[in-house]
Parts: sequence; C-alpha cells; structure tokens
Amino acid sequence: MILAIAVSVPVFYFLGANSNNAPSSEESNKKESPEDLYQVAMKYIAGDGVEKDGSKGIELLKKSANQGYAAAQIMLAGCYELGYEIEKSPTEAVKWVRKAADQGSAEAQVGLGNYYLNGEGVEKNPAEALKWYRKAAQQGNSDAMTNLGSCYLDGEGVEKNLGEAVRLFRKAAEQGSAGAQHNLGLCYLNGWGVKKNPSEAVKWLLKGSDQGWAAAQNSLGYCYANGIGVEMNLKEAVKLFGKAAEQGNLDAKTNLQIFD
Repeated sequence: MILAIAVSVPVFYFLGANSNNAPSSEESNKKESPEDLYQVAMKYIAGDGVEKDGSKGIELLKKSANQGYAAAQIMLAGCYELGYEIEKSPTEAVKWVRKAADQGSAEAQVGLGNYYLNGEGVEKNPAEALKWYRKAAQQGNSDAMTNLGSCYLDGEGVEKNLGEAVRLFRKAAEQGSAGAQHNLGLCYLNGWGVKKNPSEAVKWLLKGSDQGWAAAQNSLGYCYANGIGVEMNLKEAVKLFGKAAEQGNLDAKTNLQIFD
C-alpha cells in the first residue's frame, strides 16, 4: 500500500457564503468593506439567493482581496488554480495564497506548503513546504500536522523520523482528520514508528473510512479481504473497494478487479 500525503489545497471552499438575503445591484456597489465584498462575491459564485454570475463574483473577490481580506485571497487563489471564470495561473494562485499565509491564516499556510511540496506555481522546495506546515501546525491545524507527519514518514525535506510522524498523525487523528486517521492506521498496520497492531490499525482505518476518506476505505477493504485485524469478509471488502473506487481511488479499482 502506498501512503499518499494528505494535502489540503486551499481551493474552492465556499467560505462564509451564508447569508439570508440576495444582494441587489445597488447593494453590491454600496458595500465597500472587504468582508461585505467577500460575502456578496460568494453569493454570486454560489448562486445563493441571486442568479449565479462567476465573473461578477471574481470582480468582487478581487476588490476584497486587494483590501487584504484573507478569506477572499484564499478563494481567489483557488479560482486562479482551477481557472474558474479567470485565466488559469498557478503563479497567481501562489501569489494570493501567500498574502493570506503572511497574515497568519493556517489554511493558507497549508496551501502554500502544498504548492512548495508539489512544485505548483513555484519551484519545488520541500524544506520551504515544511516551514509553512509548521507555522500552521503550531496553530493546531490538523491538515498541517498530517502533511508534516507524511514528510517525516517519507523523509521529504527533513530527516526521516517515524516516531515523529506517528506523533503528528495521532494528534491530527484525535482532532478528527480522516487523512491522519488513515495514515495512523497504516503505521499500525505496517509497524512504522510503532509496534504492529492490526486491530488498532483497523480501528483508525474505520474512523477514516466512516468519514468517506477513499484511501481509508480501500485500506480497510484490504484488511477485510485478507483477514488482517478483523475477520475475513470479502463481501465487506468489495463494498469498501467500491466506495473508494467511486471516488476515483486507483488502488481500489485494482482491488475490485481482483476480489469482485
């Protein structure tokens, strides 16, 4: 089994896009605070109580982001990354997420770390990625802890340290991170930084699977298919492989062909 780094690229959450009344054109023009501009922008992007208009949403997002509003900067970065209603530009995505990261946004710091780790919009630099993950992890961000743990597990940008990887995975898993729960389960399954314990592995894989994490569903299916830490149950294994495969998990698709 391959441990994939659980990343959290800061794109396309509809942050704060919840308000009760649709904005009028006059209202859109009158509201000038960056938070108000952001809220109205999200209404246009989501079509929340108003006719969906992505280009109008982007226009308002830019106004809010240029006034230093971190949530707008993060969303604008996501739009540049996806090419949503704007020309796709990884470098612009990095530029805007960096502005939010510099303001202390843990979400943006994780996103910037991801860009450095994957070399998207910026030269690949695992050490720089770790710097940003650590900043976010110090704020208690579970995605940062998970990604940082994966770097320690793989020795990417830092000396390999399985014990530290397990510590970080556990901390994030206890906060409810499905990715960390999966990674911690794999550590117990394979004896990475901790004594092998199949039943403990299944416990954590189940937690991640119950949250719909495809990799956890596939790994748990593997346990059921082979009777590792749980009674063998091919029917349950195939069910789990199917759930993961529906989300595009390639390992699960392969396992379906083998066990179905």
